[in-house]
Amino acid sequence: MLSTHWYPVARIQDVSNAPQRVTLLDVNMALYKTESGEIHLVRDICPHRGVPLTKGWVDGEEIVCPYHGLRYNAEGKCTQIPAQPELTKISDRFSLTKFPVVQRYGLIWTSIHGRDVTQANIPVLDTWDDAEHQAILPPFVDIGGSSGRQLEGFIDVAHFAWVHHNAFANRDNPVVP
Repeated sequence: MLSTHWYPVARIQDVSNAPQRVTLLDVNMALYKTESGEIHLVRDICPHRGVPLTKGWVDGEEIVCPYHGLRYNAEGKCTQIPAQPELTKISDRFSLTKFPVVQRYGLIWTSIHGRDVTQANIPVLDTWDDAEHQAILPPFVDIGGSSGRQLEGFIDVAHFAWVHHNAFANRDNPVVP
């Protein structure tokens, strides 16, 4: 059920032509930008030998596997196997698993199983384009903890005065509003 929803996986400003790994619901993905500026998200594994594509590079409009140099186009189709240059038809079994990309609110959004971008259940931020809207997009932080524990800490405001007194809270005012 979670895999049909849409999630932000990166800030647009952080995407480059160097493939970078992002993980969503334990699925490793390679996020990269091609020479034309198009952003792509594919499963971070070459279907040939299972090598992470994030160890590879982008050449023009294609991502290149670092192990045998297989090249994949924007649709995820293998376009070249350098060790077999005479091949004119490459099996679809060599195709990458692609994930949809939606650029919204300064973020890259995707879904593992919700492939139709017109049906993306991304929250609506009505004020985003207003001149007085101040967007704050901090860098991602990888927290070694369960999401449930993080949520629990976030909504437990009674701990603020004791744990965060050096940052923004006040031990002299521990009352929860």
